[in-house]
Amino acid sequence: MQVVFSTKRRTYDPHRDTLACSADCPACNTEVHFWATNRVAHSTGDTDEVPSLYMMPDAPQRLDLQPLADLLPSNVMQFCQSAQDVFDSGNLTATSIMVQSAIDAIFTGFLPDGNSKTTLSRLIHDSIESMDLDFPLQQLSRSLRPDGHMQELFTNNENVNRETADAQIRLVEKLVTYLYVIPGEFKQLDKELENLSVLNRKPGSGKGQSDTQAAA
Repeated sequence: MQVVFSTKRRTYDPHRDTLACSADCPACNTEVHFWATNRVAHSTGDTDEVPSLYMMPDAPQRLDLQPLADLLPSNVMQFCQSAQDVFDSGNLTATSIMVQSAIDAIFTGFLPDGNSKTTLSRLIHDSIESMDLDFPLQQLSRSLRPDGHMQELFTNNENVNRETADAQIRLVEKLVTYLYVIPGEFKQLDKELENLSVLNRKPGSGKGQSDTQAAA
């Protein structure tokens, strides 16, 4: 989603060729601050430094779905993209609905033939057996057999080149991410959602607020 900021409280520092200003995000009403550097000196030819623009706080970095278009089923892609779009627009109710639809679409694609989905919990439970979640580790195990290609690389490591060493480092990084980072992130996110569900059950916690009030 693209938005246009109307800046305010603009101040220019000639000694550092820096323009500072602030604005309220039109989507979420968050106050944002900007610093633009080297704009005047660059325009007059007094410096070769390229003008830069800094913003605080940083915009939330969402998963870029476009490069994944060939990997994701079209309906999963559509629901995930729609969830991101409606969140950026400030429509929180629609965001919650689209997230549920995205989760439903993701796991329906793994549902074994003959299984009918009932609840979202049951859908996920019945889909797990169809997922190849341990495939990366099985593949790694096969590659490290005596006749495997990776075992050959580790055995002849005295003459390893930079390209091979880089690929091996990336393997370790992927394993750390797969076995530790992702499960840890899911655990932390689940705890956050659990705490939020408790808050939403408390009187006056904000449940029933309009999207505009909740976003403010």
